Amino acid sequence: MGVDLNSGSNRQIGVIVSYIYSAVQIIVQLLYVPILLNGIGQSEYGLYQFVGSIMSYLTIINTVLAAGVTKYYSKAFIEGDKTLMENTLAIAKRLYWIISAIAVAVIALVGTVVVHAYTNSFTTAQLDEMSLMFTVLAADMVVVMNNTISIAAITANERFVFLRLTQLMTAVCQPVLVIVLMRFWPSALMVTLMTFSANLLCAVLQRLFAQNVLKTGYTLHYFDKKLVRDLLLFSSTVVLVSLSDQIFWKSGQLILGFFYGADTIAVFAIGAQIYSVYMVLGTTVASVFLPRVTDLVLHSDNKSDDLSALFIKVGRISFYVSFLVLVGFAIFGKEFIRLWAGEAYGDAYLVALIVMVPFTIDIIQNLGVTILQVVDKYQFRGYMNMSIAVVNVLVSIPLAQRYGCVGVACSTAISIFAGNGVLMNWYYKRSIGLNIKLFWKEIAKIAIPLSFVGVSSWLVWEFVGAHGWISLVMGALLFVAAYGAVSVLFCLNDEEKRMTIGRLKARQ
Repeated sequence: MGVDLNSGSNRQIGVIVSYIYSAVQIIVQLLYVPILLNGIGQSEYGLYQFVGSIMSYLTIINTVLAAGVTKYYSKAFIEGDKTLMENTLAIAKRLYWIISAIAVAVIALVGTVVVHAYTNSFTTAQLDEMSLMFTVLAADMVVVMNNTISIAAITANERFVFLRLTQLMTAVCQPVLVIVLMRFWPSALMVTLMTFSANLLCAVLQRLFAQNVLKTGYTLHYFDKKLVRDLLLFSSTVVLVSLSDQIFWKSGQLILGFFYGADTIAVFAIGAQIYSVYMVLGTTVASVFLPRVTDLVLHSDNKSDDLSALFIKVGRISFYVSFLVLVGFAIFGKEFIRLWAGEAYGDAYLVALIVMVPFTIDIIQNLGVTILQVVDKYQFRGYMNMSIAVVNVLVSIPLAQRYGCVGVACSTAISIFAGNGVLMNWYYKRSIGLNIKLFWKEIAKIAIPLSFVGVSSWLVWEFVGAHGWISLVMGALLFVAAYGAVSVLFCLNDEEKRMTIGRLKARQ
């Protein structure tokens, strides 16, 4: 029952649909955030972001088996072992029952501690609302966690269109529900409840698809001690990475909340909202290639060269999109935030841009994370992430006291460059044998002409000094047109041109 992973058609469609999903996510957030700010107010928005930052630490439990289940189920699927496929999901399902119970206990403890620790920064009403939000988010986490086995089956079958469509539905449904109810109940708790409702609907649809369309089985044929051990061993590393990621990305809001309260968190959160949307680009393409990477590792005779070629190919595709967003935001972002969120959120522009610049490296090399998972060398990233997360927290505290939001962003940016930029590139070359030198040569071929477009566009925008939505949209469209023209004329290689022309002909 194996699958032909070499045709690539499902992956190409998956990449396209993934980018459509990312684009819709971006558009929805751009429309949704200012409405939410005006609807529930700066303090409630800050509270919502604060509780979300706390909850993100707890959601690392959701990753305890997620990456491992996808890996081992995809391996069994490629080998056509139906019994092992069913057994993998059945064992994972039972382990999740246990982990869900532990998660609820942890959330109860953490929620109690947090409410008492921040009594001097938040009002009594905010603390009461915070307690209720923890309860809702705990239920949300359990739902998402137990749906991982369905996502593993859908991913292994390369049904990326359905997967992205259901995720797209969630991304649209949640803000629509919030906007409808906001006039009757403008609160952070209501927003949290609608997030839970949308995620629950998505999980139900994905479970029904996996069971009824893919005919996914969850039968426990035998208790596989080795599989349990491998799942937990592999996933323990993923937990380390996830925990360090949450410390890295969410500690800033906790530090700012301790020193300044909910209003300052809201300003930082607007910048974080921008770079969080940018981060979506990092997993958009790489997630589609997990089955392909698994296939290369299992069957390729020249594994290092084949993985390097795929690494460069995906990196180039990611760079076209990420660099467009990065340069576009650098040019138009200040005016955009002024119009989008308001004059009070001016520092959000610097917060976002400072973090986005070094994070571009992580975006274009995100396939490396998938490769590390498949070849069982993910441990180094876990140790590295945890180390720079601790350093980031220690540096962020004095910088937050002195420079506020911008200080936290600077600490984050330096840590990203040191870890994901320098250390991970060294490890990719040393441990996996990826051709990092060739990778950066290929990226430079794209970056140099496109940087010229960016500098020229910035000079024109500053010279014109235009303001308002119409000028912003017109300027952005002209920039995109110039970016696209230079990409086609000077950057696309032969394979990328064939892919582009092929897709255009297919639509005619």
